[in-house]
Amino acid sequence: MTNRGPSIYTREFILLNVVLGSAAAVMALFFQFHHYLRSLGIDPRWHGFLIGADSIAGIVLQPLLSPYLHGGNAKKACAAGICMMAVSLVLYNFATTPAAIACVRLMQGTGFVFLVAATMALLASNIPLDRSGESIGIISITRLIPYALIPPAVVYLAGGSFSFVSICTVAAGVALLFLIPLALVRPAVEDQRGPEKG
Repeated sequence: MTNRGPSIYTREFILLNVVLGSAAAVMALFFQFHHYLRSLGIDPRWHGFLIGADSIAGIVLQPLLSPYLHGGNAKKACAAGICMMAVSLVLYNFATTPAAIACVRLMQGTGFVFLVAATMALLASNIPLDRSGESIGIISITRLIPYALIPPAVVYLAGGSFSFVSICTVAAGVALLFLIPLALVRPAVEDQRGPEKG
């Protein structure tokens, strides 16, 4: 068999994919968000904006944040993103007006951007250059799997004894568990001090 070089399935690669997949799972909770907005009696003319509000944070912050992330600071940025997402999930219990929900959605989107951008920076430090295409393919699948599994699970749970906000509250606690695999990630040696200036 042809030697394909170093394995991409390192400890760091697996742990970071767990974090990335878990973040996608949180976002996948909101595939049926319009049903929840309808249950609050919010004017349907607000629905589109409120559903997409989290993406506004990504559009604005992603290009501003990414250039400053590297292996030396990405773990802290990722942890900040996890905490923002967890807090925003809890805040859905109290946000019942369009303005309040918009603020929570923007906060959630900001946390997601921090988490994903930082995780990508860490992954970039742990991917063999000659297997980057294969690695990106695996990362893409990792992000897609939750969108196939979580929405039907939420529909099932919400149709029973669980409200949407109770699901979000449980998800907030689960989100904080993402800090565990993140803490186990070791930065690549060349990235521990961050990018060189000169």
